[in-house]
Amino acid sequence: MRHSRGVLSDPLATRRLSAAIFGNEKTVEVILAVAAAGGLARATDIVQATGIAHGMVRPVLKRLLDAGAVTAMPRRGGSRGELYFEVSDRTLWTTLAATAAHLAGQSVDQERQAALPHQQQHRTAEKL
Repeated sequence: MRHSRGVLSDPLATRRLSAAIFGNEKTVEVILAVAAAGGLARATDIVQATGIAHGMVRPVLKRLLDAGAVTAMPRRGGSRGELYFEVSDRTLWTTLAATAAHLAGQSVDQERQAALPHQQQHRTAEKL
């Protein structure tokens, strides 16, 4: 198993904990991949970072979307364009990312895990 933030300390144990807490054994890895991407990622990016099959990544992203943790960005290039998911609730995301990192046995870099995508930071700066 690959992961852009490093190797999970015990992949099998991490997946068991992920299933017990989140109801899906891949959730921790998907959260960590989105966090490692700076809070903005496509399902394809997560597949490449983790080695998890696309069909297993999409349901996790859907759950994160339904929970309000991420937002589906408008597709560029029409209905078949790439679909990016962006962190939308910083408080919820910080908690999810810290929990995922803890379950994976990784150190938590709060600023990196909780980072809002550059686009949101830029939009916020424009409002000021």
